[in-house]
Amino acid sequence: MTRSLAGLVGTCILCGLVMLPAHAQQPMPKRLVGDYGYWSRTQAPPYSSAQIPFGKLTHINHAGVAFNADGSLAVPTDPPFLELELIRKAHAAGVKVLLLLGGDFAGIETTPGGLETLLANLRTFITTNDYDGLDIDWEYPSSTTDTHLFYALMTGLRHTFPRPRYLLSADVPPWGEPERCPGPGTGDRLLERYDVRLRRALDRRRSAQLADFFGIPTIRNPGNASRGAASSKLPIST
Repeated sequence: MTRSLAGLVGTCILCGLVMLPAHAQQPMPKRLVGDYGYWSRTQAPPYSSAQIPFGKLTHINHAGVAFNADGSLAVPTDPPFLELELIRKAHAAGVKVLLLLGGDFAGIETTPGGLETLLANLRTFITTNDYDGLDIDWEYPSSTTDTHLFYALMTGLRHTFPRPRYLLSADVPPWGEPERCPGPGTGDRLLERYDVRLRRALDRRRSAQLADFFGIPTIRNPGNASRGAASSKLPIST
């Protein structure tokens, strides 16, 4: 399921999920993230970088690019996806802009060399256009094969886009059958090794499933730290 975006929507507050060695762990700043769809520039009324309240955000996920099974990128041209003022104004305000990326995950699983091609194309697109990282929109890995691809994808992205220059995040929805989700600990290993932040939209019924899904604790109340979990592992979600 693809996220439905209209202009600057879907904001959510994130606590830092960067996993550091125990001696280096520090409280992470909150992040206010907005999804911004390129198509909003043609809506009535139009919404573009001219209307974005950059001073109220820390990160923007720029939505609209997808990938094909062979690893090629599908970049919209009508209207053009790229918006130079978005990057310029965001960076001037100290705001990071991530490329929100979805695509043919099922197809790339069965295409020899597809993942490698995708990583190469993303390297060119991200560095050429001065993005600060990627937000992966896969809703969601639901089989063992998917789990392996997700891990390989995030591993490849981390190697291609090293920290601290680049950020990685992933959208994790609250629905789905928990027995079909990747096994416990998958997300935890990613967090510890690859500095991946998970952005979550939770409801009461699914929060426990997500905790099992990624092997990390999930709480709704940021003041409730009595469950023995490190603060760096606790996402605050809408």
